[in-house]
Amino acid sequence: MKSKVYQFIGVVSFLILFIFSYLFYAGKIFSITAINDAAIEKEEAGFAVFELFASESCGKCPAAEVLLAKIQTENVNKALYILTYHVDYWDIRGWKDQFGQAIFSDRQRQYARWLNSTVYTPQLVVNGSKEFIGSDEQAVNSVIRDEFSRKNPSSLQLTSDYVKNGIRVRYQGVQLLEHEEVVVALIEKEGQTQVKAGPNSGKLLSHIQIVHQLVKLDNIVKEQFIPIPTTWNTKEWELIGFVQSRNNGRIRDAARHQFAWE
Repeated sequence: MKSKVYQFIGVVSFLILFIFSYLFYAGKIFSITAINDAAIEKEEAGFAVFELFASESCGKCPAAEVLLAKIQTENVNKALYILTYHVDYWDIRGWKDQFGQAIFSDRQRQYARWLNSTVYTPQLVVNGSKEFIGSDEQAVNSVIRDEFSRKNPSSLQLTSDYVKNGIRVRYQGVQLLEHEEVVVALIEKEGQTQVKAGPNSGKLLSHIQIVHQLVKLDNIVKEQFIPIPTTWNTKEWELIGFVQSRNNGRIRDAARHQFAWE
């Protein structure tokens, strides 16, 4: 009788040990799988650099900025980098865009050469490789899905120091090819203008991600000085940088830099 009891106890003990062992190893395997999946998701996450060319003297541009503000809200904490360049060639319409600069018009003309496109507003260039009308919501949503689905390990990092009347910016973490450069933009996150003439006369225009300064770094010039306006502060401004080919304009990496110092 005792032998049967001992046999029963042995079987039960074996089953308990087996169950606990299974749960333990299954848990470890699950944990490892979850970590790997997270790593893969991060590694394979794509990005989208949206460069919008607009003007306060462009009647169709406000709709594009409203759309991009909506897209930005819907993609918080994702690798979406929006830059709005205000061109100056529409100032002839009777209203001078306070954010307009000739260098931004020149940048758009460079894209026209790279992409074999025309110069117009609102034009949206994505990752330096495709362009379309910036107010086309279907095209914007489609390109976000496409670019976010691409595998693109990111390594670009930006650093900055405050110096008298400006910022000293550097890049690290990425090895540039001979034909590549790091383009860095000083950006004001939001702004408004009460327009008093031209196609948008009487309108209060809201702007996002306004580019104020643009500098370029490469394997030789690894840091640059960026002058800052009197309205600059660490909370409402940021830097966005990206690795771009000088040959065809394609962008292969991007990063955002929030100012952590006062």
